[in-house]
Amino acid sequence: MAHDPSAKVTNTSLSMGYAINDKLSLEAKYGKINKGGHKYWSVGGSYAINDNFGIGLAYHDTNISKGLAVLSLDYSFSFR
Repeated sequence: MAHDPSAKVTNTSLSMGYAINDKLSLEAKYGKINKGGHKYWSVGGSYAINDNFGIGLAYHDTNISKGLAVLSLDYSFSFR
């Protein structure tokens, strides 16, 4: 939960993630902003191709705008 006392806005959300195995995971989120009745949600998943690369697909939507599908390619590395 996030709260901005000067604007009197509260953002409440609930998230859930589930790892099916070491490579595949699913995620979901639902939230509501008290000012204006804005509700939002997303569902998606990710797949680890190897230790450095992953791919994700998620659908984000709200009650005030059209939904959007997002495909992502992730690369992770470390400074050694």
